[in-house]
Amino acid sequence: MKLNVVSVLLLVCLSSFSAAPSAVIHQINLSGNTVFTTQNILNDFSFQTGTPFDSSQVNPNLQTLLIRYRDEGYHHARIIWNWIDSTGTVSLHIDEGPQVTVGEVDWYGNFSIRTDRLLPLMDTRPGTIFRESLFLQDVDRVLHRYAEHGFPYAKVQPVDFRYSSEGSILNFRMHIDEGRRVTLGSIQIVGNTITNSEVIRRILRLREGDLYNQERIDAAERRLRQSGFFAEVAPFQLLQPDDPTRVTLLVRVVEDRTSRVSGVIGYIPENNTHAGYWTSQLDLSFPNLAGTGRHVDVDWQRKDPYSSFIHFYYREPWIGGSPLSAGIDLQQTIQDSLYTKRQAQLRLHVPVTADISGELHFASEEVIPGAQAQNPIDQSDKTFTGGALTWDTRNSRYNPDHGSFFRISAHYGKRRYEEKEDAAEGVVTARWEHYFPLFPRQALAIALNGALISSTEDVIPVHEQFSLGGTHSLRGYKEDQFRGDVIGWSNVEYRFLVARESRFFLFLDRGFYQFDRWVSEDETETVRAWKIGYGVGLRVASRLGVIGIDYGLGEGDGFTAGKIHFGLAETF
Repeated sequence: MKLNVVSVLLLVCLSSFSAAPSAVIHQINLSGNTVFTTQNILNDFSFQTGTPFDSSQVNPNLQTLLIRYRDEGYHHARIIWNWIDSTGTVSLHIDEGPQVTVGEVDWYGNFSIRTDRLLPLMDTRPGTIFRESLFLQDVDRVLHRYAEHGFPYAKVQPVDFRYSSEGSILNFRMHIDEGRRVTLGSIQIVGNTITNSEVIRRILRLREGDLYNQERIDAAERRLRQSGFFAEVAPFQLLQPDDPTRVTLLVRVVEDRTSRVSGVIGYIPENNTHAGYWTSQLDLSFPNLAGTGRHVDVDWQRKDPYSSFIHFYYREPWIGGSPLSAGIDLQQTIQDSLYTKRQAQLRLHVPVTADISGELHFASEEVIPGAQAQNPIDQSDKTFTGGALTWDTRNSRYNPDHGSFFRISAHYGKRRYEEKEDAAEGVVTARWEHYFPLFPRQALAIALNGALISSTEDVIPVHEQFSLGGTHSLRGYKEDQFRGDVIGWSNVEYRFLVARESRFFLFLDRGFYQFDRWVSEDETETVRAWKIGYGVGLRVASRLGVIGIDYGLGEGDGFTAGKIHFGLAETF
């Protein structure tokens, strides 16, 4: 929207309009400018000394300069310029005029929202400098407030502009045409070939017959985009039926391939302590099972020839028609001949806003010692409760180039032993990601991760420690190569975004771990270390799925000692 708030005069005086095309600018002279420095003005001009003179380039540059003056409150500014052909000089004189401040602002036509409720939305207030760009933002906020109260067709028009005699004070009126108050007559959903319409309606959380509310509709659109079910969600459209007091909301989507089967194969080269061996991982994910919004995950991992991990997760959405979801999480870890750990969790998930969600979880855990001789692991069981908070503003699930992700989780529980004193434990984990768009189809991805456990035990058992190393944490090292009571790592990737699901990247990882261990029957010591990993990675979308290859090197590794991870993920 362009407001003709004031008239701006641009006088063009040419000594010679017929300057030869080969005429060159040797000098640019400015006078009268006090708001902006001469260098600041010249830096924004497309014509410079040493370039050919072209009168058609001058006016657009000066119009841009006048816009800058208006944004500083100088609405009477004029520019007189002259081309002196004999010396190759562009001469400009700026008459800035007085800086305009806001005087009286009268409101009328606002019958449904009182003036004292609208004034806090305005940064353009009596006594402030009248800045055109700021005023346009004020008008948008007023329109948005009306749309939140059922008036999506409201109009705001500033009228009756009056300057004081010296031109430094501007008085005007704000005329509001509220239009009709409307309700949401119906929701029309188009393009959902897999996802049930009722699932989409539950994500939207909008009811037919409700008073139109732009804020709720904007939040519904964000939730639909972040559901992960759709490759594209078009901006919502309003359709005006025969009844002028009701509107139809048109929701147009394009289904995405959300179900995914992925596998990773890695090879750990031979060294002085072990022969070379293969690692593998298989993940099955169904976030929108049969279009119902139900979520199922199955994961299996072989960390080394004697260790494995299996995980099953199921989530039922909209319990009792509410936004609450409930999930069951089952896990089993076999750590060579040292121990077997089984865990069962009940998770309750509730959305707080379109970007923020919360979670409560209740769990039990069992640790069974393995057959290893003189096994330091004691049989135990543990119950704990906790919660998590997640904030997600990323613009894509596959190749985000802007936005953030943050999750923090904490739980507290009690571990019971058969042959020694029980212990209380508290755990906190956190992850933060941010994506910086740099150049076209290039982005910088940064992630910070941390985890710590506190216990009444002097030394944390190895099965309770956090693992570090491998594809999903510190690349260039074996899976779960390090463990600690406190761990942290950072991942930095410079990404070249080739396509929606394809990218090439360079990575640099930095990790830290710390733990206490016994050095005698009554004495412990703290072990801590920093590690670094680096390498290259590739994700390529193919007919078989997304193929991933990572090659990472750890500290002191030669080229042949690098860790290679190959993965394939197919969506359907």
